[in-house]
Amino acid sequence: MDTLQVHYYDRVFYILRKMLSEEGYVKFEDLAQEIYVSLSTLNHDIKEVKRILAKFDLEILSRPHYGAHLKGLEQNKRLCISEYIFYNENIFVEQYLEKARDSISVEINDIVEVEDILRTWAATNEVVLSDTSVHDISIQIIIAMIRNKQGYVIDVEDEYINKIQEEPLYDEMKCLVEAIESFLEYKFDLQERGYFFMNIDSKRVIASSNGDDFLRDACMDNVLDAVFAEIYNNFDIDISKDTMLRRFLALHILQMIKRIRNNLTARNPMVHESLKKYLYATKVTISAVSVIEEHYSVKIPLDEFGYLLFYFNMALLNLKKERSFSIGFISSRGRAESMMYENELKSSFSNASIFRFSSLEEAEAHHHMIDLAVSVSPIKSNILSRIVSVEDGNHLMRIQETLERLDLYTLEVQKYFKPEFFLRNITGSSRTEVLTNIYEKLKGLGVIEENYPRKLPFVSHEVGNRAVHIQDLYKYLRKEVCLVAVLEKPIYWERSVVEVLFLIKTKKDGDKDLFILCDLFSAFFSDKSRVNRLISEGDYKEFMEDYLQY
Repeated sequence: MDTLQVHYYDRVFYILRKMLSEEGYVKFEDLAQEIYVSLSTLNHDIKEVKRILAKFDLEILSRPHYGAHLKGLEQNKRLCISEYIFYNENIFVEQYLEKARDSISVEINDIVEVEDILRTWAATNEVVLSDTSVHDISIQIIIAMIRNKQGYVIDVEDEYINKIQEEPLYDEMKCLVEAIESFLEYKFDLQERGYFFMNIDSKRVIASSNGDDFLRDACMDNVLDAVFAEIYNNFDIDISKDTMLRRFLALHILQMIKRIRNNLTARNPMVHESLKKYLYATKVTISAVSVIEEHYSVKIPLDEFGYLLFYFNMALLNLKKERSFSIGFISSRGRAESMMYENELKSSFSNASIFRFSSLEEAEAHHHMIDLAVSVSPIKSNILSRIVSVEDGNHLMRIQETLERLDLYTLEVQKYFKPEFFLRNITGSSRTEVLTNIYEKLKGLGVIEENYPRKLPFVSHEVGNRAVHIQDLYKYLRKEVCLVAVLEKPIYWERSVVEVLFLIKTKKDGDKDLFILCDLFSAFFSDKSRVNRLISEGDYKEFMEDYLQY
């Protein structure tokens, strides 16, 4: 990324944090002088700040002679503070806490102490919280104390407060709140206690389906049946018989819906890494999410999407374990030696069927039955395309590598990749503009419908390493396409700055090529050096060479 662009987003995030941490109004004239830019430059930066704040339903309002301030629900402000201050470098947390020290004594280490109190209480009361949830809840407690001291209070409905006071968890929480108040030397009111309950109740891991929430959602089986049916229709994959998946998915969905309806999410620090690593599971999860969102009338955030992805990837791995291979063993040596190597193959590759042939000619006659031929001594064949020789060394490792690449050997690369689908200098200063411009490029290439009725033509997910995975969820594309688009200049997408987008479209979602194409893209975008080379040099031939390094 060029220096100018880095400075631009440095300014954007500085302005954003300034608006989040200031108690009163911020004058743009003073802010422009503070960051050494003109008012016109600042106004340009403010547009990007407003776009980020809009994701939290927050807006910047200006008042003549006073300046600008944030407008929106207190809960949304706290969520934005936690995301853009506390989940960044420690320097930003320290700067935020430094401002608060005028009215209250608070240190970074206080978060760790609150975590320890919360973790001890959870263990004592058998409340299961992940490390991520413990950290997130502790941050919210520290933010609550600071915001209270600054005169800002949370708004939790009285009906909710009255209801939760009857819950056993609320009684169990009393000693937790007292311990935290004693440590912080600060007293929280009933509204804040209700907010803490909301966080803990919706972020704890439910281990049993015997609770009232489960009973109230009697149609969960119907929801899961619809999810599995949608996945089967789209991918020809049947995971409906996976009883463990069904059980844990039901428990997770109930807690997830509770979080979403309370305007909370379980933060997922590995979400980009997961989306990059498990592209095929991402596509499967998208099909599931569409059913869940429609049934519960919610929009599932990226963090929550990432947790659902874990469940479906687990199911896909279970299916993958069941896949069988066929190995043709050519025994051209003595009986004892041949038996030894054959038994070695059986013990090392339990998911493979081993066919024993006494000669090369016999193996060639049955080539349609085997995925790979293994010989004791080196052989050459015009019929058998994949041969591993024991004498060449490291034969077990080479057999494993060959089996893992079987799908790649049959992949018709030219069916999906063409130079015209390698796009450079795509313009756009926002997500909408970029996706629209890519759509127009594809329309010009004659591979997509002329018009689309939606605001955005594609669904998109950031996958880290400055990349975005875009998907033809609404099925506008008329043919197989693997597209790579490099932006003219970096832009801030949803949670990070990106410079390259890619799309994988097979004839149908259940196409056997989809899995290997996803694996290839995962491997490519997990390698920063290859991504940097794509962005800086943008050569199609070099990209294809990098892409096919599997």
